[in-house]
Amino acid sequence: MKRLSRFLSIFLAFSFFLSACKPALKMQEFKSGPGGFSVQVPPDVEFTETTQEIDSGNPDVGILSLHNYFMSITGEDVYQIFYYDYPVELASNPDVSEDLLNGARDGWLNTVNGLLIEQETELSLGNFPGREMVVEASIDNQDMKIKARYFLVGNRIYQIMVGVPKDGEFTAAMEAFLRSFALP
Repeated sequence: MKRLSRFLSIFLAFSFFLSACKPALKMQEFKSGPGGFSVQVPPDVEFTETTQEIDSGNPDVGILSLHNYFMSITGEDVYQIFYYDYPVELASNPDVSEDLLNGARDGWLNTVNGLLIEQETELSLGNFPGREMVVEASIDNQDMKIKARYFLVGNRIYQIMVGVPKDGEFTAAMEAFLRSFALP
């Protein structure tokens, strides 16, 4: 028994030593003044920023300006943030926030022909409602697994996502990126 106790003590000490030797995750801050957000990204990587007009398919919403921040590190691993604004009069009704989040999810899933592979979970960004989902989608003829978080902040939808090849795994940097999204 004494021998087992000693072995466990040595094993635990060695485990703590190894975890302390694990290299720290290196990230840098990216801020978007016009977008009103900040996020931690892997170093030496820059977003490509674009804006395009999209038809919401809803006559109450109309045309939306989609602001897109995109980066690909390996040509396969993708980091992306986009946002768009609903009409203020539509989003000012607190009873429609659930409908707006559902519409954001369904519209995006339809755009990427995505299939939900994990149950969608509710989350928040401060007092703002949000959700997280993991989907499989085919983007530019590449089968991908995508983890996305989206939030309704006033009349703005933010979507933060990472993507890997369908058989890939989300990295620690990707998880840190998703968790670091913040409003100033």
